[in-house]
Amino acid sequence: MNHLSDLEKRALLAERLTSRITMTTIHRNRDGLNRLFKAAGALGCNTPPVALS
Repeated sequence: MNHLSDLEKRALLAERLTSRITMTTIHRNRDGLNRLFKAAGALGCNTPPVALS
């Protein structure tokens, strides 16, 4: 596939991708991480990380 540009390769890859987890699961996992990080802050962690949205 050396004859294709990077943009064309990305487009082909995007067509072949299959979802492994749903967006609902991703949001649930992110929310759980935020709760964990807030609890770490409440227990004395000086700079708890923040899960990106």
